[in-house]
Amino acid sequence: KHMIDKRKLIGNKIKRARQEANLTQEQLAKELFMQRSVLSKIETGKYSVAADRLGNFSRALNKKIIYFLSDI
Repeated sequence: KHMIDKRKLIGNKIKRARQEANLTQEQLAKELFMQRSVLSKIETGKYSVAADRLGNFSRALNKKIIYFLSDI
């Protein structure tokens, strides 16, 4: 249960950062070389993000990695 909560918190932060960057799921997914459906599942907490992938999100969304990991 606790892992699910962490996935959702990180997913929410990714979604918020994407929206702040005025990117659609399609645009961000293309930049990260992933399918939009996978990004959607990450944002809703159904999929977790591997640590190396978090760096890709960080760069694409111009956020420090700690932004995604704080308060989890």
